[in-house]
Amino acid sequence: GYSAAGKLRWFCKSCAKTSIQKRPDTTKHWRKRQLRSWLTGNTTLESISMRNFCTVRTLLNRFSNFWTDIPLPITPSTLSQTYLVVDAIYLAGHSECVLIGRAGNGHIFWLFAKQETTAVWMDFFRKLPMPAALVCDAQSGLLSAVKMVWPKIPMQRCLAHLQRLAVSKLTRRPQTLAGQELLRLVYTIHGIKTGRDRDKWVADFDGWT
Repeated sequence: GYSAAGKLRWFCKSCAKTSIQKRPDTTKHWRKRQLRSWLTGNTTLESISMRNFCTVRTLLNRFSNFWTDIPLPITPSTLSQTYLVVDAIYLAGHSECVLIGRAGNGHIFWLFAKQETTAVWMDFFRKLPMPAALVCDAQSGLLSAVKMVWPKIPMQRCLAHLQRLAVSKLTRRPQTLAGQELLRLVYTIHGIKTGRDRDKWVADFDGWT
């Protein structure tokens, strides 16, 4: 039969008692999935606790066992046929950050650090084989590290970061006609996909100036 919670109940013929079979490995697997959905998705602790009929404090106690079990990325032997996109994400309180790299072949790399510095980025790059090209936000410490570790690598500034910086300088509602025209041009940056797109954008920018 089944328990009141709907779990399968087993009967022992020797002692004439019933019990529910526990699977620690399954429990650990589902708790890891809950932690992942909280950290990487938009699921809140409150909604997870409601679905599992427990309190938020109970959830945090369950998750505490996983904080020391940080998975390590798998590094391929070569990235010479693909590009690498890198960025740093600061955690709550800016007391720690994560350097993240995503390669065009789907591999993801990461490194935890206290802050984004040249030394930390050098450590990050030295753990990886040199890719065919690098895409980054042009942070000063990152650029210095690239020059020391991969001095000849082709590099492109991230278009999303470039567009965001330009919008922050122009504001979303420029007061001058020149600013409005430039903002419209800035909004087309993310559409650059090919060399022809780049040449057209540069020509449009030269025409604006």
